Amino acid sequence: MDCKEARSYVMSFIRREMPEDKLEPFLKHVKQCRDCYEELEIYYTVHAGIQGLDQDRFLTYDLSGALKTELEEAENQVQSRHMFTLFRVLMGCASAVGTLAAVVIQFQRWL
Repeated sequence: MDCKEARSYVMSFIRREMPEDKLEPFLKHVKQCRDCYEELEIYYTVHAGIQGLDQDRFLTYDLSGALKTELEEAENQVQSRHMFTLFRVLMGCASAVGTLAAVVIQFQRWL
């Protein structure tokens, strides 16, 4: 993902509306690109400030820490999705091996 594309997803990330297939590339990019991280941090701060004003309270004054926490949670979400995908593949393979074993056993009984 390049800077232009990453910046187009900043508000989607902040609003938690990021398309699943874009989340991992976005996270990798903002982790490596200081300019895009700073832009994300600015938008995040402004968004959190506006929300705080709308609700007449601030949930936290450590907005930089809150952003880091959100980024960590998003990375955990990506890792969980990878683990689930791996689990599904392993279960599919186990099912295929089980089915093949059952077919072989049944075939041997016919002979």
